[in-house]
Amino acid sequence: MPETTPNMETAYKDLRPVMFGALGKLARQGFVVAPADAVDLIHDFFVERWDNLVNNYDPQKGRFEVYSYVSFVHFARPRILRLQRLQNCLQPEDIEMLTANYDAERNLAAEQDTRIVRHAISRLAQGEREVLTNYIYAEAPSERMLAAKFKVSRYRLRETLIEALGRVLVLLDKPERMPERDWRVALALWRDRRTITEAASYLGMTTHQIRGANSRNMRLIAEALRSYEPHKGPHLARRSTMKAKEAKTGRQTPQVLLEKALRSEGNQDLLRQVSARAQEVLAVLEKPESFGLSENEIGQMDPLWIAEVYEALSRASSEWEAAVAHAPEDLFYAHAGEERQIGTAFKEALIADLPDDLRDPHQWLGPTVPKVEEDEREYALKTPSAEGAMLKLSPQERVTSEAASLADYGVTPLMVLRSTQAISFLLDRFLRKGKLDLSVPVTLPCETIRTGDSFDPEILVDEIRRVAECRQITADALYRWDIRVARYKPHLFERFHAEPNEEGILLTRTENRYDDLFKRWRFSEMAVPVPA
Repeated sequence: MPETTPNMETAYKDLRPVMFGALGKLARQGFVVAPADAVDLIHDFFVERWDNLVNNYDPQKGRFEVYSYVSFVHFARPRILRLQRLQNCLQPEDIEMLTANYDAERNLAAEQDTRIVRHAISRLAQGEREVLTNYIYAEAPSERMLAAKFKVSRYRLRETLIEALGRVLVLLDKPERMPERDWRVALALWRDRRTITEAASYLGMTTHQIRGANSRNMRLIAEALRSYEPHKGPHLARRSTMKAKEAKTGRQTPQVLLEKALRSEGNQDLLRQVSARAQEVLAVLEKPESFGLSENEIGQMDPLWIAEVYEALSRASSEWEAAVAHAPEDLFYAHAGEERQIGTAFKEALIADLPDDLRDPHQWLGPTVPKVEEDEREYALKTPSAEGAMLKLSPQERVTSEAASLADYGVTPLMVLRSTQAISFLLDRFLRKGKLDLSVPVTLPCETIRTGDSFDPEILVDEIRRVAECRQITADALYRWDIRVARYKPHLFERFHAEPNEEGILLTRTENRYDDLFKRWRFSEMAVPVPA
């Protein structure tokens, strides 16, 4: 490829197979997406990042396809995590219940319930009502087709579906089978429009409990909506098969070939056919049609086999091998392994030489953050970062370790790292956009109340809540701990140097980078006097 950048249309055509290869490699790390989602990710990358891609590309540093490949991986990984969180908010099998075959007898028996549900749907905002009814009664229900119809992203469409279902739920009387506690959660989320974090704080529950109640509520409303039918029009036939097309042509359609290949783990013959017909498969994926594979089916498949199928599609491009060969070695990291390293660095470098009141989570979390229930505590303990913080410890030592104490409050070493990243990344964005002066150190106060010329800590606490995915009260405690620790660890915040002052700390932007957490966190200035 020439050193000058191609136009977007040419680049999209040439690099689409390369990016399927990247998604294959991401699948090997657990970041799996369905074929339609894969195309959406690639499309969104070009729409949202093309200008930056072209403007930031330096031909002297390497080939354009390699730069695009690396940029796409950095773009896709967080998007896939976001999509997975949305899917977990409403399980695929739950949403597919909305399109289950119509049972006239059962609906006749539940006629009163149907009228109530229909009335609730009629009270939705027009946009939510249209999305919900279009999805339920589409001939071949497809989030991708609806996203194109309503001119929104697939992620936003799924959010709208979830919101619409929630609104319907609270417009109905409390379902007989719904526990009172779950009903309070439904009202807080869908009637009062509180976030999960706000609902947890309002109801005195953990975010883990709120999500569990919300998942149960979604299943219940999905069951109720199965019997809903519009006043007019016949019930439409559901998802059609492609066997008729196959019978006419005597050859598998690209859709069927891809589905069969994904379903046939280890079938090398089908894998070779996918590779040979990669251009056909990629072309048909561009059409907003629904494949017969549900997200639930994709979720049950071996990620390594999905990776092989996607990598077979990548062979449609001659640029694939070059992109892989010249990409950074650590581009596709072992996710769990890296998280364990974070936990080990937390234990051996970050807190190893801190004062007792900053080492012991019961002293800095305990006074304000309530302990979580046992199931959430066990979940935190089983995360890779917690495991990494407890390596080399005896069973007795593990029980009293800092990681175990963090888990009492639903916190992990990874969340601690993310809290520091939330602060440094947000300040960095403010500097790049000119909202802060690069030549003037930023003051962060110890407490979450703005003082003098300090940066507003409430903005930072909210960013911690979002990035670390924790409750507001936990984000507040993490912020105050971060500021106190930064008085001892000047490189706690990536690309910033911290020094203590009377209010809290002064942060100065620096080009020095410490990619090794052990080095960055081990560096301390314990001899520097720290203001009280």
